[in-house]
Amino acid sequence: MQLIRDVTVGKTLVMVEHDMSVVFDVADRIAVLVYGEIIAHDTPERIRANPAVQEAYLGVPQSAA
Repeated sequence: MQLIRDVTVGKTLVMVEHDMSVVFDVADRIAVLVYGEIIAHDTPERIRANPAVQEAYLGVPQSAA
């Protein structure tokens, strides 16, 4: 992951990844697609808090179930 950070300083990297921990660790901005449709595009913090993203990828918190 550090190599990716080092070689992309000042550049844009488009990355397709389903391991959300990797995505949150590397990205400054995230676009989330479900069935080819963008459902959210924002910072990692806001993506993590987005209810549609939680339902599609992160799981709904137990308190909401």
